[in-house]
Amino acid sequence: MIYFDNAATTPVSLSAQQTIQYYNTVKFFNPSARYNVAGDVFMDIKQAREQMANLIGADDSSEIYYMSSGSESDNFVLKGAIRSKKDRLIISATEHPAVYNTAIYLKNKGYDVQIADVNKDGSVNIDSLSSLISPDTRLVSIMHVNNETGAINDLKCIVEIVKSKCPQALVHSDGVQAFGKIKVDVSKLGVDIYTIGGHKIHAPKGIALTYIKRGVNLNPLIHGGGQESGVRSSTENVSGIMALSICAQEIVANIDKNTANINQIRQYICDEFVKNIPDLHINQGDNYVPHILSISIPSIRGEVLVHCLETEGIYISTGSACSTKKGISRIPKAIGLSKQLAEGTIRLSFSGENTLQEAQEFCDRAINYVKQLGDFRRK
Repeated sequence: MIYFDNAATTPVSLSAQQTIQYYNTVKFFNPSARYNVAGDVFMDIKQAREQMANLIGADDSSEIYYMSSGSESDNFVLKGAIRSKKDRLIISATEHPAVYNTAIYLKNKGYDVQIADVNKDGSVNIDSLSSLISPDTRLVSIMHVNNETGAINDLKCIVEIVKSKCPQALVHSDGVQAFGKIKVDVSKLGVDIYTIGGHKIHAPKGIALTYIKRGVNLNPLIHGGGQESGVRSSTENVSGIMALSICAQEIVANIDKNTANINQIRQYICDEFVKNIPDLHINQGDNYVPHILSISIPSIRGEVLVHCLETEGIYISTGSACSTKKGISRIPKAIGLSKQLAEGTIRLSFSGENTLQEAQEFCDRAINYVKQLGDFRRK
């Protein structure tokens, strides 16, 4: 099997599997229970919270809150920050569906939602964003790394612009595709809120993290027993929390090594595709993460290529796994691709576990299919 869809999800690492097993069978206790062994589990979560705070540059572990997914975190932030229909929410046209669709939901409810234009690589257009900031702006939510093109948004610059025009506005970033791929320091970035997902960094599905700067107050989505300091009530997913901590430490420690390996894989694929496929369009700008590669091939339909490669045990995608069931993603249109290029778009996404040999085998198979499909379409 060749798996080049790591932006959708990653296999759970061995260390995470072992951690999950331990906290589901040995230290399985509810951390809110009164007996001492449960207190030990509570202290384990406290330590994990401290480790995550250190990894992302938070000032204090009290700024770390655990949730079930990046989508829950994004929903919580947008719905929890907007208090009045006079409050303005600003997002970009290429946000992840968890942000974009939540914003549209709020817009349909009568809230003031504004959508900034984007550049050809999928990053937010700074001038467009700046023009939308009003005195009533309550929240600006811009993803750190675009999940379909890999474009990196300059969060520090965005925060400075937002705060200069509306000091009381909050800035949130969905960093699900950024953490573990680039170095993240929330204090240096200046963001008020930041989202991290576990299953993109070899932790299990069902665990995520929200950084909330001290002093920022958001209305909770889930009420109950008051866990996570009342921000997110629910018995803690202890095994997920501990696995996320392990995986986060491992991926941060290996960023440089993984990046070097992925850059080699990416460059090989780009070179082979450019050499063998005419009219190829690589959807990237000057500032991108190497682990996501978006390619548009006008002579084929991306979905057909995905299924052809699947028969060979090679897995890629046409775009975000959160939007593919609804047909062509809105992202190609947002970045200005023609209908033909949009239909011919594929996304490859890599992890540190991928190899150059896999890239070579992928290119052999994929390029052959592209030529066959192109010939068939022209007939």
